[in-house]
Amino acid sequence: MVLVTVRITRLVCVLAAVITFLLLVTSGAGLRGRDVLSLALALSPYPVLALLAGAQRGSPFVSRLLLTITVVLAVGGTGLLAVDSFRYHTIPEHRMVQRMTPLVVPMLQWVVVAPLGLGFLVKRAVSASGKEK
Repeated sequence: MVLVTVRITRLVCVLAAVITFLLLVTSGAGLRGRDVLSLALALSPYPVLALLAGAQRGSPFVSRLLLTITVVLAVGGTGLLAVDSFRYHTIPEHRMVQRMTPLVVPMLQWVVVAPLGLGFLVKRAVSASGKEK
């Protein structure tokens, strides 16, 4: 059951990354060299969540928790980017202002992913030091 949860989490991460990539590439005036960093920022939470899911496959509760967090972040992030992309294509005034959504959404996702990853890292270090004694 845990392996199924990990596979679903990884699938959600891949789908969210692909949708995010497509939304960001198609909602701009074109992909320029300086856009690669913002694109990397927008896509980076998903591989980290997939790696965390693989690393935590020993615990069913943690695997389900990671799946839930991944689904919430993926649906919320891609949803906000989709609304922003829709507004960019349909509202001319929206094209006249600097778009902040492609930068704010990944930053908010990292506010969740970074402490989660650090917590799992500390948990693993504590459990490894307890096994040595």
